Amino acid sequence: MKLAGSTGKAPIISRKPVGAIADAVWRTACYDSGGVVERLSIIRPGPRAFIANGYRLAKSGPFGPCDIARLETHAALLMAALDRHEQIDAAAPRLVDEADLAHSLMAPQFGLSVREAEISAAMMLGETQEQIADRKHISLGSVVTYRRRAYGKLGINNRRDLQRLHHRLLAAPCSSSADQYFLQR
Repeated sequence: MKLAGSTGKAPIISRKPVGAIADAVWRTACYDSGGVVERLSIIRPGPRAFIANGYRLAKSGPFGPCDIARLETHAALLMAALDRHEQIDAAAPRLVDEADLAHSLMAPQFGLSVREAEISAAMMLGETQEQIADRKHISLGSVVTYRRRAYGKLGINNRRDLQRLHHRLLAAPCSSSADQYFLQR
């Protein structure tokens, strides 16, 4: 089955028992120490080759004929899905720059002030409140206040919710990222 966006070349399934890995140091460090007995690879050939590996541990034993048959049945679909994910990811806005992220948080749908958006953006990108206070030359209490106000306006309760918002902004199209966030809540 050829799916939209797929490369059109059938994936190749490759099995490799750990004993067949020639580099003993690599085998010991990456396979033996983790209890891996076999590697199964799905290889998408072409100019932009892609390999997805699956591993079996000693307690599970090597891949069986049914495992291989199921993988062969679904390998093309898996590779087409990875192709599509790559296309979508390449087209997605990159909100990893604090200024761009803060700007998106000041959109009318979110309504954050400049400072609330800056604090939220910095936290989305992994900074602690203490780091933000130090870098912005404001007190930790001010950072906490801006964070609380932003959380209230965004309708979130904690940093985990803030990270979810960041992931939704990354996944949503540029024109409707704010609308997508509120529709998914």
